[in-house]
Amino acid sequence: TKSMTSFQTFLVTSIFVSIFGVTAVFILVLMLSKKAIEPVAESYEKQKRFITDAGHEIKTPLTIVRGNAELLSETALDPTQQTCNRFILENAAQIQDYLSRIIELAKTDDPAACSAECRFQAQLHTASFFDDLLGNTKSLGQKKELHVLFSTETLPAVLPLPEHPLRRILNNLLDNAVCYSPHKGTVTLDASIRDYRDAPEKESTLFLTVSDEGPGFCEDALLYGTEAFYRESADRNDKSHFGLGLSIADQLARGLGGSIALCNAPAGGAVVIVKLPLTGQLLRNAE
Repeated sequence: TKSMTSFQTFLVTSIFVSIFGVTAVFILVLMLSKKAIEPVAESYEKQKRFITDAGHEIKTPLTIVRGNAELLSETALDPTQQTCNRFILENAAQIQDYLSRIIELAKTDDPAACSAECRFQAQLHTASFFDDLLGNTKSLGQKKELHVLFSTETLPAVLPLPEHPLRRILNNLLDNAVCYSPHKGTVTLDASIRDYRDAPEKESTLFLTVSDEGPGFCEDALLYGTEAFYRESADRNDKSHFGLGLSIADQLARGLGGSIALCNAPAGGAVVIVKLPLTGQLLRNAE
């Protein structure tokens, strides 16, 4: 009996010592990992601020260069001077566009996740939002004589989503679709909500599908297309593509708790599917 009591005492003591040891190790690892991550996070934030600040600093003299070149184009220039001036204007515009996208990427790279409270307060009026988006896309596709088709009829009048990030997501995707579409091709946007009526208390999903009739994604693009600065080999010499649009859209979607998927249509053309979570309660409040 005495030996049994001693064994029980030893066993209980061992258990408590083990629990204490595991807890101490866990706390120590947590503290060390936090200290290790803090410098990385601080450096990351400094890099983002530097990119944003440097971009704004460069934009000012670039605007002056572009403005002066535009003034020169209104004066009497010989053919050589006109060619040089046009070259300045075209490249200044490309640099300005690139800087704008870099700044946008820096601001979007770690977007503040839109909380449930944020989405609860958001009120997106679908009719005016998509009408405005449709008009802008048709304007972009005029030069190519594109057909632009939006299917949004099944959406409720109001969605609990912040307008600004959703507009930026769709602007980037539709701009890509217009750029890669062939002459007189078709760009489509299909929007629908799934599982809302069947399960109003559960989380539903807003699906936004943008498709075009262009060459579609290559195998590498399907895997890496949402990474910043990724460009297919065919786009390397195309100065209008910087490999940022899909990356910005992807990060904004993740900031809203959603995701983006890339695929190709069976008949050809690229398809980008955006999935954004919506709760039944938020949808009912929006309605």
